[in-house]
Amino acid sequence: MVLLSDYQTCENVLTQQTRFHDRADTVIKMFSNILPTGQIALKTNEMWKHHRRIIAPAMTSKYLSLTTPRANESIGNLVELWRAKSDAAGGRAWAAGNDMESSTMDAMCGMAFGSSWGIIRAFTDQVIGNHEEVPTGKMGDALFVGRPPPLAESTLVAFEVGPAIEKNPKTHSPCRRQQPFSA
Repeated sequence: MVLLSDYQTCENVLTQQTRFHDRADTVIKMFSNILPTGQIALKTNEMWKHHRRIIAPAMTSKYLSLTTPRANESIGNLVELWRAKSDAAGGRAWAAGNDMESSTMDAMCGMAFGSSWGIIRAFTDQVIGNHEEVPTGKMGDALFVGRPPPLAESTLVAFEVGPAIEKNPKTHSPCRRQQPFSA
């Protein structure tokens, strides 16, 4: 995993170097059953560019100034979680992928709906409230198992069962049939 903290580098990678760094297949698979033609479920292709042109007016400095605090809050919560895990792990490593995904979901929900799901906050409270020894994995790593809040958990379950539902044509998602407007 590579984390970029310089926003100009992030922008360059996401907009100029897409042939080298496109959206991960796992992300596309996760969202394609729910939003099959949504930007988050597309590789950087013509449909993605079409969607980007449509939403560009919403990416104004006024909109971004309203949503940036939610992203900052999510990052701050992630750092707090990692501090709590560091204290509880006793010098052992731990997997951070789920934390990154959960923090991203918190930020996205915060931006879209005004408040996050609180997944990272819930995980932090669970780590701090756990007074038992943190289990050790096969490689000597600390194993943290967090339970997300109910709304987040039910949505994440929907992401997981989406592929199973997709195989049954009678329960085919109406979102799947939607096509973008052709100019």
